[in-house]
Amino acid sequence: FKKTLPSIELFSATLNSEESQSLDQLFLSESQNYSDEEFYQEDILAVKLLTGQIKSIQKQHVLLLGEKIYNARKILSKDHFSSTTFSSWIELVFRTKSSAYNALAYYELFINLPNQTLQKEFQSIPYKSAYILAARKGDLKTKVDVI
Repeated sequence: FKKTLPSIELFSATLNSEESQSLDQLFLSESQNYSDEEFYQEDILAVKLLTGQIKSIQKQHVLLLGEKIYNARKILSKDHFSSTTFSSWIELVFRTKSSAYNALAYYELFINLPNQTLQKEFQSIPYKSAYILAARKGDLKTKVDVI
């Protein structure tokens, strides 16, 4: 299969200001327990970095799942498979059909976005909103405008 995913740089996730502030609030409530300000600040920065890395892994996860489902659908849509084979495969592999179809729709919209800037913007949208946008009927231009 032809590799269609962009380079890994696209997956570097940084915390938005709301996420960073939420972590700061969490740490502020713990700040009475520190004895060395410098080490405490280093620990906060390390946890923020780890949080960003976890978010990056989550984004990769959805795209990788979507890519695999997309490729399976291409194979299972060949003439020698029945029209229900893909749906049956989804039911066999995934706990819920909606999870599989959400990942597929997310991936398909992602790969059809015209540039990496839009792909990054799409990935910054909360997942629920991104899934809804990806699954909705409508042309790509309209979806790009929403992003």
